[in-house]
Amino acid sequence: MIRGFIYDREACVGCEACVVACSIANRGEAAVPWRHVFTFNPKRLPDLPVFFYSLACNHCIDAPCIPACPATAYSRDPVTGAVLLNADECIGCRYCIWACPYDAPQFNDRSGTMEKCTFCTERLKAGEEPACVAGCPVDALTFGTIEPEKSIRASGFPESPTRPVLKISGREPPPIPDTSYRFSLNEKEHANINRPATGKISLRKEWSLLLFTLLVPLMTGMLARYILHPAPLSALLFTGTGLLAILFSLLHLGRPLRAWKALRHVGSSWLSREIAGFSVSFALSLLYVLLPNKPAPGIALLVLWLVTLWTVDQVYRFATRKWLFLLHSSSVLLTGLLWISIAWMQGYAILFVLLIKTVLYLTRKMALYRYERVKYIPLLVIRLMTLASAGFYLLTGPAYIPLLVAILFIGEIADRMEFYLEQEISGISASFSAWFKN
Repeated sequence: MIRGFIYDREACVGCEACVVACSIANRGEAAVPWRHVFTFNPKRLPDLPVFFYSLACNHCIDAPCIPACPATAYSRDPVTGAVLLNADECIGCRYCIWACPYDAPQFNDRSGTMEKCTFCTERLKAGEEPACVAGCPVDALTFGTIEPEKSIRASGFPESPTRPVLKISGREPPPIPDTSYRFSLNEKEHANINRPATGKISLRKEWSLLLFTLLVPLMTGMLARYILHPAPLSALLFTGTGLLAILFSLLHLGRPLRAWKALRHVGSSWLSREIAGFSVSFALSLLYVLLPNKPAPGIALLVLWLVTLWTVDQVYRFATRKWLFLLHSSSVLLTGLLWISIAWMQGYAILFVLLIKTVLYLTRKMALYRYERVKYIPLLVIRLMTLASAGFYLLTGPAYIPLLVAILFIGEIADRMEFYLEQEISGISASFSAWFKN
């Protein structure tokens, strides 16, 4: 039994006094709101229920942000149990947003670091309630002793096995009546929640990561060409590509000068593992290319690059929609295998990887079609055309490798862009949408 937030959904009137109280109490620290009130059916459409959720950080027992942070900026207060963020250690990678199922951490554009609810730790130690609790005029939000559940099952609330320190009380919202004769599904979805579904990741926010995830497997293919066939490899081109990949990864950080801190949490953070893997692979590859006496067997170096590509894919395990397989057509590991097969100059190997990519791509699109209309038609057309063109090109005769690489690289760009665009749905909004459609 520990102390945490108790939220009475039936008593809440959506006045946002808790949000105001939090902002006032933390005005010296909070540049962005730490608590939000989410409203179902904010337009008060008839026949549809109206209810609210006042949410901040739930200070989960199994908080995923703590092991996910590559810079070890998160810790737990031993007295209050609060999950706290040290802004001086934060590098602004935003990975904790991906890890958190409740979208609790907030990014401060001015400081380039994350912010989040502190549980009003100092107030608790002084025997006072958190500011949001003290500011609620209807006692919908209180603070007391609770037994954290493994996963809270409540309509509209995201389910996660993180054991949030939160208790939701009050009657369940009434079931959705049959309103098909009054509203289209699209209209009801737009009435769903009081903010757009911005998503864990998006193409607009992660464009630099998209370029990074395209360059790293390409570097693997460049090295494979040099190892599998004694073909010349420009050290300047390989080094420039690697430095460009590093630059794009740094552009994503809010505090790029603190990037070295990302190596602190290799034991549990996939982002830290990705950075460590790329750094080691890149350094050893430069030695392999530049030194006459090779410091390592070439095949072992390729295996190391494949492990690095796998860690890149693992970074996205939090952000990818749960019903999608982790292995998808734009998987960085699979793309690396494609470039290796091209470097190997084995037509059947290239066709085999292309066949896997095609099947996974079509499977992904059919799965998406179950949930929403197919979007991004131009990218879909480009992707299908490049897959078909590459397959036809390989089956009809000897392939001109530079042209084949150009065709496939265009297709990989389109596929990776689609992958980012498909993730643009927030955890909170998705949960509301799922309840609404049920």
